[in-house]
Amino acid sequence: MTETLAYTLYAVLRRDPARPASGAGVESAVAAVTEQGVTVRGIYDVSGLRADADLMLWLYGPDPAALQAAVRTLRRAELLSGLLPTWNAMGVHVQAEFSRSHAPAFMLGKEPKTWLCVYPFVRSYEWYLLPEEER
Repeated sequence: MTETLAYTLYAVLRRDPARPASGAGVESAVAAVTEQGVTVRGIYDVSGLRADADLMLWLYGPDPAALQAAVRTLRRAELLSGLLPTWNAMGVHVQAEFSRSHAPAFMLGKEPKTWLCVYPFVRSYEWYLLPEEER
């Protein structure tokens, strides 16, 4: 594992019907946030998944403040400036105490896939009492 702690930020945006989508600038915005230690893991079309969403930005890095600043930088790119925020979520990934090899693909240095799958996993007190081999 190349990292043991990473913050992630998911920003979902929707098209503003009052503004046409045009322009460019996304590549230079991505380059700018990369210089600040933020990785843009992906820019995903989510228009078929939610009625109020068109695009999702997935960012990660070691500093949550840098992730917030990166979203602002990306949203100022001409092509993205006509999109409105729908929802944002920030989380933290830490190395799993129960399995050193269990980690999200991005923390293992694996290339992003075309589709993203996120599952919520909340551990109960009973889960911690299970023998390690049963977890």
